[in-house]
Order: sequence, then C-alpha cells, then structure tokens
Amino acid sequence: MRRGAGCRRAPGAAGGPAPFNALPFRSAVPSWRDHVVEPLRDPNPSDLLENLDDSVFSKRHAKLELDEKRRKRWDIQRIREQRILQRLQLRMYKRKGIQESEPEVTSFFPEPDDVESLLITPYLPVVAFGRPLPKLTPQAGCRRGARHEPPGCPSGGERPRPAPHPKRSKLLPIRGATL
Repeated sequence: MRRGAGCRRAPGAAGGPAPFNALPFRSAVPSWRDHVVEPLRDPNPSDLLENLDDSVFSKRHAKLELDEKRRKRWDIQRIREQRILQRLQLRMYKRKGIQESEPEVTSFFPEPDDVESLLITPYLPVVAFGRPLPKLTPQAGCRRGARHEPPGCPSGGERPRPAPHPKRSKLLPIRGATL
C-alpha cells in the first residue's frame, strides 16, 4: 500500500493544523492528507503476449493498403488529366499561332520609334481612331442625343465642319529622323 501527498492534513492528526492567526507573518502554509493508491490488477501472462499471426497483420494493414491504392489511382487520374489539358492547350496555341500571322493592333498611333516630326499646337486636339474630331460649338436649345431635336441643331447625319484655328501650327523635325 502506497501513501501519497495531498493538500490537507486530516483534522485531529498528530500535530494538527495550527490556527491561521498563530502563524508568523500570516502566511498560508499547505496542509497534508494521506491518499491510498490501490495497485493495478496482476497482469495475466496471456495478456502480455502479442498475437503475431499473419491474419492479424493483414487485418491491421488492410485499411492502409486500400487507402494507398486509392491515392495511387487518384495520382494516375490526375496525371492523365494534366496530359489531356496540355494537349488541348497545345492545339489551342497552334490554332492561335495561325491566326496571329496578322499583327495585333494595340494603337492607332504610329510606333514612337517611327515618329519623323512633332506637331506643336496651342490647343489639345481630341482624337478618335487616329483622326482629329471636329470642334462643335454649342447652340441654344440643342442637346446631344435628344430624340426630338429643334430645327437648326445638327443631327446624326450632318456634322458641322471644324473651324480653322486662328494660330498656325508649327511642324518641327526631330533630329536624326529622315523625311
């Protein structure tokens, strides 16, 4: 039979607990109590031996083997899907390569390296599709996009001609450019 340490000492034991006010400096001191620990049951010799038959091992590993086979199947399927995807992408790039024989237009302006002259003007031109837009003057009672426009307003078919700018624009050549 073993005895262990506890939190309190049983009341009335030899040298019982001292009253709290009798302790010096009023510090708390733990008390002790005995705990009886029962021994474990005696192990049977048959419980200590592990069964080492093949059937026990196969049963123990069957679940893990099935999981491993399932993962292997998934890996093979994933590799097959990746190969199919690569073939489809290759076909797409080949078709796209045939269509890309024409250069892709990203801007209507010439390349900066191909510029031969620079035009300096006192106003900022509004350009659409590489062409300057006409300068429209607002007229009384006209609204752009209105269904019923009053007479005298320009309709979608007729456009006013741009007014020439009073100052003449300067055309300056760029150094090293050949005209």
